[in-house]
Amino acid sequence: TATTGSNNTGIGRHALTANTSGVNTAVGYRAMDANTTGISNVAVGEDALGANVAGDQSVAVGYEALLVQNPSGNADMNNTAVGYRAGYATTTGQENTFIGSSAGVANTTASYNTAVGHTALDANITGADNTAVGRRAGRELTTGTQNTLIGSGAGDAITTANNNTALGYLALSTNSTGLQNIAIGTNALTANTTAHNNIAIG
Repeated sequence: TATTGSNNTGIGRHALTANTSGVNTAVGYRAMDANTTGISNVAVGEDALGANVAGDQSVAVGYEALLVQNPSGNADMNNTAVGYRAGYATTTGQENTFIGSSAGVANTTASYNTAVGHTALDANITGADNTAVGRRAGRELTTGTQNTLIGSGAGDAITTANNNTALGYLALSTNSTGLQNIAIGTNALTANTTAHNNIAIG
């Protein structure tokens, strides 16, 4: 554990070993082991927040959660990742919430995303301001923005599309690039793949 800094808690081999700052909690093998000046972080699990050097105010719970978060210089990251490899690839993205195994696992620089559920938003790389709640919700989304996808499999084929709303089991589930669609109800707009500006309820 750390030899300098104050108000830190490090439990586990190599947890907080490089730390020189304060108010961090790291529990698990190599949890936050690269952190030097980052403050007010919580890392629980093997390699959680492992690459973080200077990022502040993040919570990572789970194996390799937020593993590569590493902003340039001290920055309030405000990321929360709970689950196996949740938010794993996030480097400089901020204010993301990833809850569930592999939720947001591919996210790199995108910010302001919320993914709740197993593999929700797990292909997203740079798409911002997306909300996906449910198993596989928004699973294929890579660069699309401002999508709201709620329900198991909702919008799970969307890749680069923006401004879609899907509410219900498999709602808008085959749409890949169609924009500004609204689908409410089980299997709503499941035949839509690339069309824009459609509304289906029921």
